[in-house]
Amino acid sequence: MASDWRNRPRAVNTRVPAPIPVLLCADPDGLSGTADYAAVLRGLGGYAVWSLDLFDDHIMHAPLPADFEPARDLVVVPSNRAVTALQAQTWFDASRGDLRAIAPGPETARALADIGVPVLWTAERGFRHSPRPASVEGARRLYVANAALDPSGLSLVPGPTDWRLPLYRRMPRAGAPWTPMQARALCQSQTVVALALSGSQRQLLEARLSLLGRRLPPSRKLIALSPTVAGWSPAVPRRSFWHSVTFPALPNRASMLHHLQNLAV
Repeated sequence: MASDWRNRPRAVNTRVPAPIPVLLCADPDGLSGTADYAAVLRGLGGYAVWSLDLFDDHIMHAPLPADFEPARDLVVVPSNRAVTALQAQTWFDASRGDLRAIAPGPETARALADIGVPVLWTAERGFRHSPRPASVEGARRLYVANAALDPSGLSLVPGPTDWRLPLYRRMPRAGAPWTPMQARALCQSQTVVALALSGSQRQLLEARLSLLGRRLPPSRKLIALSPTVAGWSPAVPRRSFWHSVTFPALPNRASMLHHLQNLAV
């Protein structure tokens, strides 16, 4: 007599879901906190964190403007990358004790303190969203700039009496930043997460993901350091490329770590 089908053991699906790819910009100098963010995401489980080489950075050398007065004027240092470029200048060692800097957040302020540059003011919410004290507003400013960035795109636009001093050039790398195996995993995934710490990172990740065409994961999530990085505004609360956009309460490392710790797969 044939055995009752109801008594047959049922197959158990033991397949482990593939981890969700998380795309981060590589940080070989350890300046941006990417390693800390990656560690938190890996600790959550369910994520495959990829550190991608998106940019090539080149240090440039330029003299200080002849009429720059360190005792009166300020140096605007917009990022940790700019700190590295500042320290590499031939005139830096002789001038560091006289320089006075302003920084967009505590990480950059800490990096400046580590190389011996006093920080007069730290913009806790970034240059765009923090009210500037009178001592900063009325001073002439020397902006340590990325030569590849248009002056209109600077977070603190130089005024008519300020200087823009290009000390480094950050250029996007051509082609896809992932390996063939990673590309295959991306095309097979239903979801991809991108973590962007700057507008240029977000824009480049969007451009490189778009190369996948119809194989692009149908669910795309962006974690940005700030609404400005996300390209967010009250009039356009969500970019069409991304199905969800989130950012921490404050644009700094501690707030981003807290934000990531509360993510759910």
